Amino acid sequence: FFFFFFFFKQKTAYEMLRSLVGSEMCIRDRVKAASLTSSGLVSHAYRAYNEHWSYVWGGASPGAVDCSGLIYSYGGAGGCHSSGGMIANSPESGSIGSIPNIPGLGLWTNGHVGVYVGNGMAIDAENERLGVCLKPIAGRWSKWFKVSGVSYGGGSGGSGGSASSSSSSSSSTKKSIQSSTPIVQKDETLQLGSSGDMVKALQTRLGELGYYKYSDTGYFGNETKEALEAFQAKAGLNVTGIFDSKTATALSSDNAPKATTIYAKGMKDDGDTGSVRDIQIRLSQLDYLPAESITGYFGDETETAVATFQSSSNLEATGTVPPEVKDKLMAENALMNPNKGEMPLGTTGEEVTKVQQKLRELRYTTAAATGTYNEETMTAAKAFQEFNGMNPTGSLNRGQRETLFSANAVKSPTYNNLKLGTYGNDVKVLEEKLSTLGYLENKGTSGTYGDDVKDAVSSFQDENGMKSTGVADVATRVAILAEANVPENTHTKTTQSVSASPINPVKEVDNQDNGLNIAWAVLIFTIMLGGAASVVFLKRNPYFIKKMRLSLIHISEPTRLLSISYAVFCLKKKKKKK
Repeated sequence: FFFFFFFFKQKTAYEMLRSLVGSEMCIRDRVKAASLTSSGLVSHAYRAYNEHWSYVWGGASPGAVDCSGLIYSYGGAGGCHSSGGMIANSPESGSIGSIPNIPGLGLWTNGHVGVYVGNGMAIDAENERLGVCLKPIAGRWSKWFKVSGVSYGGGSGGSGGSASSSSSSSSSTKKSIQSSTPIVQKDETLQLGSSGDMVKALQTRLGELGYYKYSDTGYFGNETKEALEAFQAKAGLNVTGIFDSKTATALSSDNAPKATTIYAKGMKDDGDTGSVRDIQIRLSQLDYLPAESITGYFGDETETAVATFQSSSNLEATGTVPPEVKDKLMAENALMNPNKGEMPLGTTGEEVTKVQQKLRELRYTTAAATGTYNEETMTAAKAFQEFNGMNPTGSLNRGQRETLFSANAVKSPTYNNLKLGTYGNDVKVLEEKLSTLGYLENKGTSGTYGDDVKDAVSSFQDENGMKSTGVADVATRVAILAEANVPENTHTKTTQSVSASPINPVKEVDNQDNGLNIAWAVLIFTIMLGGAASVVFLKRNPYFIKKMRLSLIHISEPTRLLSISYAVFCLKKKKKKK
């Protein structure tokens, strides 16, 4: 106990002494730091992190540093080997909440310092167990400061300056990479462990081509090496991971090959922006991914959303995003999620009006369009969904609305039964025929089945021995059409003399009638026999019943029409005999 107490006291006293005399210690070392830069400090910190430097209390040499030693080992940056001395001699500092986006700033909390490397991340020598770490700055630091002796964009000795001049320097270096002249001499190379502005420019260019996905640190670590190797392979160069004159020439070309990136599960953006986040934002805009799932991480939910988009767009549903899929996803005409965008009860607007009009046109409802998705619209939508093989929820999603307005939309099974509120050309034809027969006042056709048309149909049904419903079903309409098309002289009794061939013509007509009756009977019997055979087949093969349900509705109509036609034919013959 006494040993550890003595050691702790000695260490604390030593730190306090370094803090108190920090200013004097800094004076001796300021001359050493005259040419230090913020980007160089970031590269130095990344080097320590990538090479796994050890934490050694009191250490300030490459490979073995403590927190202030990490900064001080960069050519004497900070002017002293003391966390308190560094913050005390900084030309500019502020609270961590106001930190500017300038990589290379120092970070301070009581008794500890680190280096800000951009994108909300910091590198510091934390302790003997963890060594040099790369972590987010949130919740760990109290202040930021400009490190004494480090130039931040043009000034020396930490005198301030702007990030723009630093960017200008980086930009000019980047231009040198893109120029036709190699940026390295014949025998010069950049490789694992290199650092400086040339490495930073290399990272920038590799990033532009899609090979490098990280921050431009100026340190040539494993990430830079892997990116360079990928470029060399794509460009047909020897894959060495070393940046030489041949690689520089290929990189500077306008035809430098871009990386083929396939975004897939497990990928993550570096920072708050990136391609994964862009993909997620677009998926959210198209209603495939909820907004709260835009995280920058390509997880299960993103994979499912991508697969759904691919399936809806008639692409192979792999759940990955190669370039061609990304192009389709980002296109202006990319398909919205057809399974979303439902119209719940109470929805209003022009699109609701169009849906109501179309449902009325297909005769799932007779109600006029109101622009409000009400109970009557929902009932009609359910019927449409049911007869079009959809889940009958009553709320039409995007895909179902597309079907509603397409040529493939199945009409109501009672489409041919005209009733109050129905409109269309067939209603106009019915009005004309009823007017011809004298059941409806001849005042033109409206195309709408109103009360006057209903009353006229009821009168016709009464006079012809039909059930008076006021609904012009198929049987009623066929009878009306047949009656209206009979020549005018057949509606009146004959005034011919009985002496004019009173017997033979009647027999001839009877013989003709008998022959036709036999033909009709044979035809109807054949149809009935075929229907019975169909029923037996369907009972033995229940699978076809569901598939052919809608078809049978339409198949049965010709049979009904034949039967009705025969009945009308007999009715007309009876009238002739009378």
